[in-house]
Amino acid sequence: MAEDVTWIQPLLLMIALGTVIMLTLKQARDLKKLQEGTGSKERIITLIDCGEDRKERDFKEGDYIGKQVDECLNGVIVGIYAVKEEKGKTKAKPRRAAP
Repeated sequence: MAEDVTWIQPLLLMIALGTVIMLTLKQARDLKKLQEGTGSKERIITLIDCGEDRKERDFKEGDYIGKQVDECLNGVIVGIYAVKEEKGKTKAKPRRAAP
């Protein structure tokens, strides 16, 4: 007597699919933990030239290098850069000056 074994292929396919889904979810969870574990964030800073003085402030939407601002007399944005903040420490990335 020949037994009907057509149910084995769908079962193996479901097992393989379940394994792939579980591995993908595990990898996504590990990646999220890695990103949270660094504890670093970036803050965007705008550098304003006020003639003899320079001011820094948080980046505002619409800021660009060369833009005239009213925060000081003849104020011009001369740089926009990121400051990487780590737990209690700050690191400034290189500034980009106007061409």
